[in-house]
Amino acid sequence: MLLAASASAAAAPPSADLDVRLGFGGAVRVGVPVPVDVWVPPLPSAGPAELVVGAPALGPQAGTVVASTVVRFDAVPGAARAFHLPVVLSDVRRPLVVRVLVGGREVRRRGVAIPPASVGGRIVAVLSRTPVSLAALHRLPGRVVVAPVEPEALPRAFQEYAGVDLVVVRDTDPARIDDAQREALLTWVRLGGRLLLIPRPGGAPPAFLAPVLPAAVGDARMVSFPGGLLAGYGGGLGPGPYAASVLAPRPGGDVVRAGDVPIVAAGAAGAGRVTVWAIDFEAPAFAAWPGRLRLWEEALGPPRRPFVDVGAAAAQLPQSTPLDPVVHAEAGAAIALYILSVLAIGRRYPSVLGVVAGIALACGGAGAFALLARDARARATGLAQLTVLEQAPATGLARAVTVAAVAVPYGGPFRVRAPRGMVAAQVAPAGDLRVELHDGGSILSGRLRPGEGARGLYAIGAVPLHASGRLSDDGRTLTVDLGRARLRRAEIRWADRAYPLGDLPPGISTLHLAPDTWKKLADADDAWAWLFRATDRDDIVKAGTPLLVGEAEPVGPALLLADRGARGARRAILLVPLSR
Repeated sequence: MLLAASASAAAAPPSADLDVRLGFGGAVRVGVPVPVDVWVPPLPSAGPAELVVGAPALGPQAGTVVASTVVRFDAVPGAARAFHLPVVLSDVRRPLVVRVLVGGREVRRRGVAIPPASVGGRIVAVLSRTPVSLAALHRLPGRVVVAPVEPEALPRAFQEYAGVDLVVVRDTDPARIDDAQREALLTWVRLGGRLLLIPRPGGAPPAFLAPVLPAAVGDARMVSFPGGLLAGYGGGLGPGPYAASVLAPRPGGDVVRAGDVPIVAAGAAGAGRVTVWAIDFEAPAFAAWPGRLRLWEEALGPPRRPFVDVGAAAAQLPQSTPLDPVVHAEAGAAIALYILSVLAIGRRYPSVLGVVAGIALACGGAGAFALLARDARARATGLAQLTVLEQAPATGLARAVTVAAVAVPYGGPFRVRAPRGMVAAQVAPAGDLRVELHDGGSILSGRLRPGEGARGLYAIGAVPLHASGRLSDDGRTLTVDLGRARLRRAEIRWADRAYPLGDLPPGISTLHLAPDTWKKLADADDAWAWLFRATDRDDIVKAGTPLLVGEAEPVGPALLLADRGARGARRAILLVPLSR
């Protein structure tokens, strides 16, 4: 999957200005990657060019800071270009500024204001051939914004769904959704997203959704509701008949029936949840039925919160880095050499010639010390990081969240490389940041002021991982399959209790659990106290189910200093939900 901005000569509405489209039908959320589409009109000149999307934010210093997302391309006279890229919005009160530079000279600029009504607390993205208002959703708590989306505008990176709570597929043309968009949507669902399918009676759902659907969808039929059957969703629904799709629910899901006819089927898809309605409850016949609001509430689920709190994780990382011993040696040798050279010149040439030589030595020394300072700063730049791998149940995928702290003693520039397939940003607006996207990943560059602490960065991606665990019904046997991974200091976390397991090897392990070995967290030697805290506000990981947790080897994706590779503490934590 390519997370660098996609660029093409795709068609767009003819215009002499930049055409910029944000989010899902204009709906956006603050603090998460948002899809941005930019159409660049034909340019008059050729040469190396840059598309720069500047997102302002309030920083700790006076004024604003700007996070700039940058894509380099070659400008061709008379050729239009289309770009799709993820941008994190932090301050929607100020316009997004989009610029195009050719040969370092700005040739196009546009400011894009973000209407307050388009900023959602919860976003429902709707794919539908026919207009749909979903006005009932505005009565749900959490400032729900309904966003109609054209299939061509769907993201090609699952991270761009971060601001979406529910995707509704009502009756769309799957031919307008390309392979990358399909893969991104399925990955998002499997890693915790929620999907609602409302097939047109008699119509087949998009075939690419079949692996995650909780029911097969068949032909249409007319159904009648026995009186009081759906009273749990609110009364006032007439008996019908109504046009419905035939559902064949798969085992293990939740089903609502009218008589013997399945009307609603829902089930897990990895860490996500998918719901299928046999009837379109937004049809005019149901306009006065209050029960449809309850159905929407079940499909939408509770408000989403990130599984990993990147801010809390960044606070646990070292905020400074010790100087490289080589730096001390270089500085000491340079100072000693300089002093000896001055003394030697003063003794050998006590005349005017000596003064001239001393001045030349001082000038040369100043340049040498400047180079030494630059080398010392580069050697002392550190990058401590933590990767949390969250296994999606019954899939070969895990969400990878890498949080890093880059420290530059005495201040100075930094350049950090994020690998291909990850979307990266800074944890909190703390200074100007440039994120340059390219085929090999992205490079984040900025500058730390003298005395400033480490800058928090994070990157989100997905990695292939096959790890699973199962607790027996009596809770006394644990079967774990770690695939190729191994765990150090593994333990089970379940509510307020912990069970230490020690180190676990790759492959399948069966362990017998002694009831008296379970410890309450208050009494246990809690190796993971920093990861699971006592209060929800400070939790790094938000867990509500039994988890296997341990330090994983290999450590998975990592951020690197662009010029010097990895330097600093690096660890990975694997979290595996345990089934019962």
